[in-house]
Amino acid sequence: MAEILQRAGAWTFDGEHLRIVPGPAVPLTATGSDGTVTFDGENLQLDWNWMAEESKASAGPRRLGLGDLAGVEWTPALGWENGSLRFRLGGDQPALKPEHDPHCLVLWGVRQARETSGAVRLAAAVAARLPHPHGGSRPARARDGRALPEADAAQHPPEAATATGGPRAETAPTGGDVGGPVAAGADHDVLLRRLRELGELHRSGVLTDEEFALAKKAVLDRL
Repeated sequence: MAEILQRAGAWTFDGEHLRIVPGPAVPLTATGSDGTVTFDGENLQLDWNWMAEESKASAGPRRLGLGDLAGVEWTPALGWENGSLRFRLGGDQPALKPEHDPHCLVLWGVRQARETSGAVRLAAAVAARLPHPHGGSRPARARDGRALPEADAAQHPPEAATATGGPRAETAPTGGDVGGPVAAGADHDVLLRRLRELGELHRSGVLTDEEFALAKKAVLDRL
C-alpha cells in the first residue's frame, strides 16, 4: 500500500481505492540522536541532549506553534547516513545542515527502526493539522487532536491555536455560493498537486505502472 503524507491526513492507495485517513492521534514523541520532539496537537517542543551540537544546545529548548510552521520535512536515514525531521518556518530562513538547524532533529542511521517510526508518525500528525496552504481554518478538533464531525464542530470549538506567521484565511464571498471561483480554484490546485505527488511516487518506484494509472485516473475524474 502506497502512502502520501498530506496536510489533511495521509492519502493511501491499495491498488483500487485512493482514500484519505486522518493523521495520528496526539500527543506524540519522536526521539533522534541529538534530542527529542513532542507534539500535543497545537505546539511542538524540541529538547536537546548531550549529543547536540553547541549551536543547538546553547539556544536551549525550542517551542513552536502550528501557526509558525510552513511545513514539515522527513528525510529517512539511508544506511550509515543520518536522516532528519525538519520543521520549516514561514518566511526566508537560512539553509542549515540538520545538525546545526535549531528546528531540525537528526535521525541516526544505525537506529533506523527505533527512530523512523516515531518520526514518521509525528510528521504525519503535524502535516495533518497544518493550516491549508490556500487558506481557511483548520478542521475542528477535540483536545486530544481527533477531528470532530462537521455537525459537532460548532458545538465543540477547538482550543485556540497560535496564529503568528500562519497562512491567511480566504474570506468567503457574502451573499453568493461558497463553492464559487475561490473554492473551485483551490480544489483544482490541490488536485494538480496530488497528480505531481503521484508522479514522484511513480518515478521513485513506490507505485507500479498499474497503481499509478489507477490513482491518476481517480484524481483526473475529479477535475
